[in-house]
Amino acid sequence: MFCSNCGIELEKSDEFCYNCGTATGMTSIAKKYIAPPGKGLIVLKRDCAYGFAAKMHIEVDYNDIGVLKNKKEIQYIVSYGKHIVAGKIAGGKKNSLNFELTKDNNVIIIDCYLDFKVVGLRGDVKFEILN
Repeated sequence: MFCSNCGIELEKSDEFCYNCGTATGMTSIAKKYIAPPGKGLIVLKRDCAYGFAAKMHIEVDYNDIGVLKNKKEIQYIVSYGKHIVAGKIAGGKKNSLNFELTKDNNVIIIDCYLDFKVVGLRGDVKFEILN
């Protein structure tokens, strides 16, 4: 993650930029989502500056949950335990992210974005945990 003001690279858990003091918004993002009692919540977000028209197909635990459109999010309720999120666009390879949800860590917010290769403009789905 990068500071929206000065552009310096930050840790995912940083609430403020250590260089310029700009708030990252991470505290408010994490508190926005609440998992149902006894369950975990996966929040998949997409906000692409490029590749926004590409259809990003998303799977959770090998189940197709649909297409994640740009400027949208998908919330998916799961049980506690280990999970896998995978994504793919046409012409790109499928990439995945493994994580675990527990009673004490029951919400995960994931940024889904495209990483374009210069040759042939083939894009691959990439993931970054935001909380």
